[in-house]
Parts: sequence; structure tokens; C-alpha cells
Amino acid sequence: MPTQPPPREDHLGQLLLRAWRLVVADGLEQVHAAGFDDVTAGHLPLFANLAADEKNGVRLVDLAGRAQVSRQWMARVAKDLESLGYVRLEQDADDQRAIRVRLDARGRAFRAAADKGMARLVAKYASDIGATRVAALHETLARLINSLSERAPAAVADDSFTVPARPVRKAQRRE
Repeated sequence: MPTQPPPREDHLGQLLLRAWRLVVADGLEQVHAAGFDDVTAGHLPLFANLAADEKNGVRLVDLAGRAQVSRQWMARVAKDLESLGYVRLEQDADDQRAIRVRLDARGRAFRAAADKGMARLVAKYASDIGATRVAALHETLARLINSLSERAPAAVADDSFTVPARPVRKAQRRE
């Protein structure tokens, strides 16, 4: 069987994927240094889609939709984070079949640390390549995402497409 040629280093998809992985690694380094060393890349889609100010939490199915992953995958991540003390899973008062996910105190502290860490990273990136370029990158990516989302929403909603992440590890609750 012939071997596949190596990926082109200058291919836009490769560049976006490599940048995403490096930003995730930088972000994890920030939150691990802040004392949240049990958080993995696999947990980040939940945190990225659950705001600290959502006092009533968010239905699990809605979180999965926001993160563009399957409900089953999001349920596994939510249960892992619950066992680590970051979130609470509660039955939805309006729909007894639904589960709501709400940040616990540790989850809110994580979000605050992650937000501060990201601000530090953006400042570092601005120092590395210039604030104007970081702002232009942000604007360009937002425009590209909007354009692609308008043209191909079915591809984004497909459950077979998930964010690449390390598997969620077996949780051990912190006391």
C-alpha cells in the first residue's frame, strides 16, 4: 500500500489546525500554572460554551450544539467535569428528560483563570507579531467563519465532525 505524502506545511487547513493546537497548548499551560492541572483539551469545548454568568446553566443538548459535538460526547465531558468538581448536572425543571449543566465555584474560578490566561496570550501574540496583525487575524478569522457557516451549515452540524482533542481521562475528584 503506498504511503500518503506528508501534509503541505503551507496548506491553509494545516496552518489553521497547527495554530489551533498551539493556542490550546499555550492556554492549557496557563490554566495548569494557575492550579487547574486536571483540565485537559477535551474539557475545553464545554468551558468555551458555558458562560460563567449563565446562572441557570445550559441544557446539555444545547451545549453540544454550541460546541458542534454530539450530545453523547458532551455528556461524557460534563460527567467527567462534574466528578472533578467543576460543574453540576441537574435535571431541567421544565423538561424532566433534559439535563442542565451549571458551573460550580471551581468552574467559575477556572473560567476566570482561563480568561486572564487568554488575555495574557493575546498580549504575548501581539508582542510576537504586532497588535495590528493580531487584530487583523481576529477579524479575518471571524469573517471567514461567518462566510463558511452561511454556505455550509450542514457540514458543521454533522456529528461525525468533532473538535480534535485528547480523550477525557478518568476523573478523580479534588477535595
